[in-house]
Amino acid sequence: MSVEAYDYDWSTCYDALMSYADRCMFYKSKFLLPPIICAHGAHIANLRNKQYNYKRYEDLPPYPQGYQFYSRGGRIKDIRLHVLFTAPSGAGKDHTLGYFSEERTGTTHYSDWRHKKGGFPTKTINKVTDASLFGTARVGKNGKIIESIGAFKEYPNGIIYGSEISSVLTQFTKGGTSGLNLENLLLQALDNGHINSDISILRQDYRTYATCIWATQLVRIMVGSGFARRLWIYSFMPRHYDMVRLNEVYDQSEGIRPDLDFLLKLQRKLKTLYYNFVPKEIHWEDEYKKKRNVLVESLHLPHFEKELLDRLAIGYAVMTNYEPGDKLLEVRMDKRLHRQMEKGLKDRINVLDNAKEYSLLWLMGEKKWNLNSEFVPEARAALQMTKSDIISTIDEMVKKQTVEKKTVIGNKGGRPKIVVKAAPPEEE
Repeated sequence: MSVEAYDYDWSTCYDALMSYADRCMFYKSKFLLPPIICAHGAHIANLRNKQYNYKRYEDLPPYPQGYQFYSRGGRIKDIRLHVLFTAPSGAGKDHTLGYFSEERTGTTHYSDWRHKKGGFPTKTINKVTDASLFGTARVGKNGKIIESIGAFKEYPNGIIYGSEISSVLTQFTKGGTSGLNLENLLLQALDNGHINSDISILRQDYRTYATCIWATQLVRIMVGSGFARRLWIYSFMPRHYDMVRLNEVYDQSEGIRPDLDFLLKLQRKLKTLYYNFVPKEIHWEDEYKKKRNVLVESLHLPHFEKELLDRLAIGYAVMTNYEPGDKLLEVRMDKRLHRQMEKGLKDRINVLDNAKEYSLLWLMGEKKWNLNSEFVPEARAALQMTKSDIISTIDEMVKKQTVEKKTVIGNKGGRPKIVVKAAPPEEE
C-alpha cells in the first residue's frame, strides 16, 4: 500500500489516530487503542489544570495563570488516567504500546518538546522496577552521593510506558518494609504526583505529572486495592478466531510503511491542541452523569470508581470535541465512550476479582480438556503458572461451579481421565 493512498479522518485527534490504525491494519484497534488515546487527552488536561510550568525551556512559553478548570471539594483535582493493559503472552501488549511510543514511528512519541515538532516526551521502560521509576543513590569514593534519576523525575511532564511490571507487583506481594515503601511511593506518584521520601541515603521531594501506561500478563495482577484503584485496567483475551485473524493480518500487513508525513502532521495537531487547551470551566452533560451512574450502580461499584470514569471522559472530550481556544470543556456521553466504560468496568471486575480464574476460563473456552495430559501443559505454556497453582485454582472454580470436573473411564478400560470443561467468557 502506498503512503499517499489512504484518506485519513482529520476531524479530531481521536479520529486521526484511529484512522491511521485502520490504515496500518491494527487488529482490534477499536477496543485496544481508545483507553490509551483518552489517557493522552487526560494528560493534556491535567498539565493545564495543575499549571505545569515550562519556564526551564527558554523557547517554550509557560502556562498562563488562572486556568485551573476542574476542582472538587476545594481541591484542584488530578486528572491523569493511568492505564494498565493486560493480556496473555504474545497477544499484542508490546504492539499496542509501540503504536504510540515507538521511536520515530510512534504516533504520539517525541523525545522533547524543545524540538517544536509536537508529540509527548516519552520514556519506555522494558521492565518496570522501583529503580527505573524512582532512581537509585549510592555513596561514591569521595563520600558524595551519586544519584541515578528515575523516570518520574526525569520526565515529570511525560508519558511513561512499561511493557512488564511483574517485578513491581511481586515486591508488593512480598510485603515487608521495602514492599510497603515502594507501594507508598508509587501511590504518591499515581495519586497527586508529590514524591516525598527519605527512606534511602538521598531524600526525594519533588512533583511529577507523568502519566503511566503499562502492560503485563493477566495472571500477574495480584495487587492491593489502593494500587488498582488508581489504574484504568482493561484486558484482551484472544480466542481461536482471534488467533486465526491475527495470522491473516500478519501476512496482509506486509509492505505497509509508516507514513512519516501523517505522523508529523499529527504531532503538530497535538501540539496545537496542547498549547491552545485553555478552558476555564468544565460542563458535564446531564445524560453523561445519568448513564455513568447507571453503569456504576448496575455493577454494584463503590462511589470512587466514578473518578476513573470521569477521567476517562475528560480525556475523551479533549481528544474528540474540544476546539482549541475554547473556554469551556464539554463532557458528553456517546456510543463510543459508553462502550469503553462498560467494557472497561467489566474487565476491571474480572481482573481484580481473580485474575487466575479469569485466565483459566479464557483458556478453556468451550472445549473439553484432559486435565493432566492436555490442560495443565497448555496452561503452563500460555499463562506461565505452576502445575500446583493450576490444579488448586481449578479446584476452587469447581467449588464455585464455574468449571465442571469429571472422572471418565474409557470404553476399553485403562486409567481413568479427569476432564474439565467451562463456558467461554462473555462476548465483547
